[in-house]
Amino acid sequence: MQFTILISRFFAVVLFSLFAIKIHAQGFGGVTLSFSPSTIEQGQSTRLTWSSTTFFAQCNIGGIGIDPISNIQSRGSVTLSPTSNVEAFIICNNDFNTFASASLTVTEPTNSVSVTSSFSPSTVNVGQSSTFRWSSTGATNCSSTGALSISGVSGTRTVTPSSDDNVSVTVTCSGNGNSGTSTSTLTVVPALPTIRFFPLQTGPGVIAVSFIATNATSCTSDGSDVGTSGTLTAFGFAGAVIPFSLTCTGPGGSTTDTIFIFVSGGGTFDTNINSSNQINSATSLQASTEVNVMDIVESSNYQSLLMDINNDGVKDLMGVDSLTQRLYILVNSANGQQALSKVVEGISDINQLNSVSVSIDGDIVVTTTTQH
Repeated sequence: MQFTILISRFFAVVLFSLFAIKIHAQGFGGVTLSFSPSTIEQGQSTRLTWSSTTFFAQCNIGGIGIDPISNIQSRGSVTLSPTSNVEAFIICNNDFNTFASASLTVTEPTNSVSVTSSFSPSTVNVGQSSTFRWSSTGATNCSSTGALSISGVSGTRTVTPSSDDNVSVTVTCSGNGNSGTSTSTLTVVPALPTIRFFPLQTGPGVIAVSFIATNATSCTSDGSDVGTSGTLTAFGFAGAVIPFSLTCTGPGGSTTDTIFIFVSGGGTFDTNINSSNQINSATSLQASTEVNVMDIVESSNYQSLLMDINNDGVKDLMGVDSLTQRLYILVNSANGQQALSKVVEGISDINQLNSVSVSIDGDIVVTTTTQH
């Protein structure tokens, strides 16, 4: 009796072991999934095969690195050429809800060639420079097509475009029967505006600077449009430093530049300004009532007075040179322009002014304490 029990237990263990081995090979519930071969190089192919013990089962394959395969028969195969590792699984809908999985390893091709290239910076203005860099692995020689000629498996080149045409370079490297390519493009935009200043008068008195801007469509000074060429003026005493600043904009962007003028001389004002800057027409000034002396500033032999002569909301400038006994009246406009409008002889002190007015015809009328 005991011998019979031992024999029965032995066969039970054997049958259980065989069943476990079958499940391990096929997957849970009698389905198998496998890659053949299970390791490939990039560019090579493998065969994915599946089989279910249930003949009429409907199966679905999915996973990582593989496109889903849906509603397939219980047995079949498909050829794949993945470029990265794959973790696949299969589920078959039958009485047992069978499941299995398989892995595929994808390696770099033996003796492969890789190439990288770039421009730094990747965008420049005409006349600016950019550095082109390339490198490779597994290559014995490299060549290029496009705007630059290269040699060697790595290196750098400097390019300075003279036009706003983009620069494109393709690098091709080869070695051990394999090859690789890389293409890079440098974006080139029009040149930035350039500004040139030309001091005309350095005073004292009216300070004048002419300017020319290239590659520009507009320029502003103190927020006012001044065109792309012209003359900027200001009033300054000897020893002062007068800044003239311009911001010019063009297709390539904006440029800001500033020139500082040291006001030279002493004792007399230089008033030899271009006549086109003077205000003589009746429409240039508005009639105004008398104004009181205010905002007096004294410096050495000079005195200045700030007041709104023509009621345009912008203070105008009157300066007295005590040595030459002259009063200079400069009218400032809302757009930042300044023009010498009147010179009055015989005034040595700003306090001699009694009133300043603008007539209907646009003339500036000055009365002093000595006038009746």
